[in-house]
Amino acid sequence: MSMLPDPGTAGLAGWHGGAYQGRPGRGWWPRTRLFISTAVFAVAALAGCSSGHTTGKSAAPAASPAGTGTTWACVKSAPKDGCVPSRYPGVTGTTSDPYVAQNEWGAVAGETQTLSANSPGDWKVVNSTPAGHGGSVTTFPDTGAAFNEAPLSGYSSVTSSFTETMPHNSATSAWAAYDLWFNNWADEIMIQHDFTSQAPCTYAAVAQFGGSNGVPVQTWGLCTFGSERVWQLVAPGTKAGDRGATINESSGSVDIKAMVSYLENPAAPDAIPANSTITNLSYGWEIASTGGKPETFQISRYTLTASRPAPN
Repeated sequence: MSMLPDPGTAGLAGWHGGAYQGRPGRGWWPRTRLFISTAVFAVAALAGCSSGHTTGKSAAPAASPAGTGTTWACVKSAPKDGCVPSRYPGVTGTTSDPYVAQNEWGAVAGETQTLSANSPGDWKVVNSTPAGHGGSVTTFPDTGAAFNEAPLSGYSSVTSSFTETMPHNSATSAWAAYDLWFNNWADEIMIQHDFTSQAPCTYAAVAQFGGSNGVPVQTWGLCTFGSERVWQLVAPGTKAGDRGATINESSGSVDIKAMVSYLENPAAPDAIPANSTITNLSYGWEIASTGGKPETFQISRYTLTASRPAPN
């Protein structure tokens, strides 16, 4: 993983298009290293404390008990702010350091959100979003990294694993998901696997992915919403034309390359261009409402592995 320039200032990118669930889309990521103003994280970042809780050392990207404690390296409450650790071994093959972002791109009156992070594999947000604003997504707190338009075909595999917790109650509308951008932000693909009050769709296609690189075989249904394609984890036996067969999974892994390559086939519903390039791959929760009560969304494990073929 290459490191970005370190000019000592915060560099933030803008917000990008999408139409799913009435949201305009988003794609926060730092074009330069983000220096955090809080004294605690400034010291940690400069010392190389990124992937865990031992200053100057890289911890394994496993579930981290520190995420359930009271000490966090970086805490942010501004809607469009985030944290960039100095390094994190759980994310490999990208062209930038991974970030963790508030990404509160469409906040409504009365909404609050606080991000607390130690690394991309150890962070949480506490969000309070009132109901009654139309039901659209207002925020996508996420971790992600840029790929500088590297061709997807240039990777032998792109896989990811996660362990997350989110509230499941009648007042909350949210879902855990990957948000994947391609072709200079022109094409968006989501992979959703944990749902609370998710609006059902009719599946344009159903396919199984997995079986290699430690990813289990699972069944996924494809929803299409204009320029956005959404894979949803569904029950075995689901068929194209079925509606709303989602199942919840809070810990697992996915074969990103296989799920995207399926959509490069011109015969696929709402296909993306062949030989697509990777812009940015991110993971978090789309949140539409918590019923106006503070709810916690937390990551205790996250990896992203983008592997290139071995040279001949």
